Amino acid sequence: MKTIKKAIFLMLFIALNPFILNAQSETNFTDAKLIHLDVGYGSYNLSLGAGYKHTFGNIPFSIGGAISIAGFTTDIPNYITNTYQVNIYSMPESKFTTFIVTGDVNAYYEWKELSFFGSLGFYSQSDTVLAIEEKPTYKNYYYKKTASESGLTFGAGIQYYFKEDMIFGIGYQTKKGIYLQIGYSWF
Repeated sequence: MKTIKKAIFLMLFIALNPFILNAQSETNFTDAKLIHLDVGYGSYNLSLGAGYKHTFGNIPFSIGGAISIAGFTTDIPNYITNTYQVNIYSMPESKFTTFIVTGDVNAYYEWKELSFFGSLGFYSQSDTVLAIEEKPTYKNYYYKKTASESGLTFGAGIQYYFKEDMIFGIGYQTKKGIYLQIGYSWF
């Protein structure tokens, strides 16, 4: 709950900062749509994503969304599925993330060529749990179960309009890690 409050506070601080609001009056916005692709790297290895953003005329706020996958490049050791000859429940275990899907809602604040954003989302994650039998010269891994979990994700970032219709962005999200964006906007 504390993390949710911090994320909401951060988004409100960026959106309501008087300095930014005063500087905003010189910028002319148009109604535009933007699609973007992203690639990132974090504790779950490679992530890929795609998203959408919609700006509303002369107001500096925009909304959007994104979906991503991560964890699919995690290295899992070879394991044995035939476990009836050993007691896998007395062995230590290790989790290996095999797949994560995230969906985020993004709130943007447009300022000159920059767009600041915060995200709040949901993730679903699948992990392979392996029991480990350690011998002096080798390890055997045994399939124990598949574990699933889900929860909230948080993120923030910045986009830069390097052309009128193209953006480059960088961001961080709790499941994707650090990611780079490239996007195209049309009016």
